[in-house]
Amino acid sequence: MIQQVLAEPAWQNRLNAHDLRGLTPLVYSHVNPYGSFRLDLNSRLPIDPPRFGPESVGTQLLFST
Repeated sequence: MIQQVLAEPAWQNRLNAHDLRGLTPLVYSHVNPYGSFRLDLNSRLPIDPPRFGPESVGTQLLFST
């Protein structure tokens, strides 16, 4: 629809660079390059509690060869 309006002869030389910059969010505001993330704040993530000592993940990474 924006292209159709701007193609009319009455609008050909009416918009300057500032006006065109203002139209850019109208065209690209619906684009989300990162995808959608649905958050459920009523449930917990299935992550194990942190372990300390010789079996902890940090210790395994530190002393693994």
